Amino acid sequence: MDIFMAGKNSRKFRMKKLCIIGLGWLGKQLVDYFVELDCELIGLNKTIYPDLKIPQFEFNLNNLDAPFPSKLQRVDFFIITLPPSSSDHYAGQMQLLFNKIQQFNPTPKIIYTSSTSVYGNQQGIVDEKSEIMPETENAKEIVKVEHSLIQLFEQQSIILRLSGLMGINRHPIRFLSGKINVSKPYAPVNLIHAKDIIKLIAVLIELEKDGIFNLSIPDHPTKNDYYTACCYKIGIPIPRFNLQDQTKGKIIRSIKLKELNFAFQYNKLSEYPIELT
Repeated sequence: MDIFMAGKNSRKFRMKKLCIIGLGWLGKQLVDYFVELDCELIGLNKTIYPDLKIPQFEFNLNNLDAPFPSKLQRVDFFIITLPPSSSDHYAGQMQLLFNKIQQFNPTPKIIYTSSTSVYGNQQGIVDEKSEIMPETENAKEIVKVEHSLIQLFEQQSIILRLSGLMGINRHPIRFLSGKINVSKPYAPVNLIHAKDIIKLIAVLIELEKDGIFNLSIPDHPTKNDYYTACCYKIGIPIPRFNLQDQTKGKIIRSIKLKELNFAFQYNKLSEYPIELT
């Protein structure tokens, strides 16, 4: 892969044993990345993928009665990428999962991919110290999961609050192209590329950091400007925004990334490729 190879020459990093729970869009990319770093990997997922060259075990968030494979006893980091759609009782099942991990292996760090939706529809700049104000049912479930994780694992937890996802075959413009009366034209765009998510996870594992991290590309054009430009760039119908809607929206910032001197792949959102196939 052409992204930052954190820890490539670090024996300490390469000795880590990782378990990725959830081998979806992001989970598969994490596997590809860490395989290149010669990390010891295990995958848990509903579906077993023959093309992923790591040990995999069937896992269903709705059925946690099945015993964990013995290989999980020595895992250093569990990376959990399961979204609320994984279960009709997401927060409750995730708490059961955390309990099961703690009973089986009480000392690992847990990396949980959360969402900036926990901040709700606040206006202005939002960072990790801002109040969480979830409004959607999914966001409320995610907040419950965060609380459960912190209560059980304290200093062993890493929560990544991700903005809108972009990367291979994923970009919001796919859903906005050609739409009419689109809301919030003057609201800032908050997006994050998969490569930046993976890079941060690698950095946090190598440095053994914990805590809550907002993750959004630090460039925030308006929805009208950015998505219109995206459509022209790749030659698809532009969205028609409701220009009477004056909603300003929120800008996602991160105090914690500044402390790490974290560098994003590109400085400008317009420099990121639109990777739709």
